[in-house]
Amino acid sequence: MFIIGEFINPTMVNNEKNAIDFERYCKDERLSSIEIRSEVYKSSKNKRNKLLKEFIILIRRIF
Repeated sequence: MFIIGEFINPTMVNNEKNAIDFERYCKDERLSSIEIRSEVYKSSKNKRNKLLKEFIILIRRIF
């Protein structure tokens, strides 16, 4: 149902429709939904920071 590759952005685990399924999945697999959400947020934050840095470099090259 859920695989680690699907946890790309926080909306996958936060939107109302998926939240119930996500909680059930974590309960069935004996996983901590809090820890997984924390990892998702970290991953998402790192990706945003990386994209922002790349965008800034691109802007500097243009100007």
